[in-house]
Amino acid sequence: MKKKIILNEDQINQKISRIAHQIIECNIGENEIIIAGIEKNGFIIATKLKQSLANISDIKITTCSVNINKKNQLSNLCMNFFFVL
Repeated sequence: MKKKIILNEDQINQKISRIAHQIIECNIGENEIIIAGIEKNGFIIATKLKQSLANISDIKITTCSVNINKKNQLSNLCMNFFFVL
């Protein structure tokens, strides 16, 4: 089966940059923003978002990874905080 590309790398980076700007616009005056990403791909996006935010603002950004047990989603929710400098 042939994979269909929805967004190329430049388009993804543009979307992440726009989301970062929207986050800053909606959180003016905040001292810190925490971005949580679901483990693996969600955390990768959270990390890219943090990098984009760091380019446009001095607000402290904390990222964390959310690990969800797919077999028992509610009873085993675990959040791991990673402080990326």
